[in-house]
Amino acid sequence: MEAEGRHMEAPEVLPEPVEIVAAQPDDRRARRELAAELLAYASVGELVLDRALSTPGEVIVAFLRGCTAETTRDAYARDLAHWFVWLDRQSVLPFRATRTALDTYRRSLEGAQASSVRRRLACLSGFYEYAKEERLIELNPVARVVRPRVADTSSTLGLS
Repeated sequence: MEAEGRHMEAPEVLPEPVEIVAAQPDDRRARRELAAELLAYASVGELVLDRALSTPGEVIVAFLRGCTAETTRDAYARDLAHWFVWLDRQSVLPFRATRTALDTYRRSLEGAQASSVRRRLACLSGFYEYAKEERLIELNPVARVVRPRVADTSSTLGLS
């Protein structure tokens, strides 16, 4: 994939988010590094197609590949990276996350734009729904998490 004039190469082995995050003590840098790795692998990496997915990394890559719009894929990679760094700092494994963890995460996002929080939660719900369909988890922990309301009208001026 070409991104702003540079070629992104997939790592030889599918990265597991926990490994990337653990190697980086700075949260912001860890999120940026993880998102870049996931996007690189989702763009050009290989997935085994004759067996079920089995790891969070595989589910992320498959989930990101399902995004048809590049901007959505990029935003979701950042959202997933944000979530995985948060999980790591709480010592929670991705497929062990509970609704309580999601409610706590949502509270940690207070102060962010409501639309950004909704997108993050929508992304996580899609990720966990994918894992549920692959029979890696029984329930989607995001399914009943309350999402903030977003105004029906934009606060920005439109073109006329």
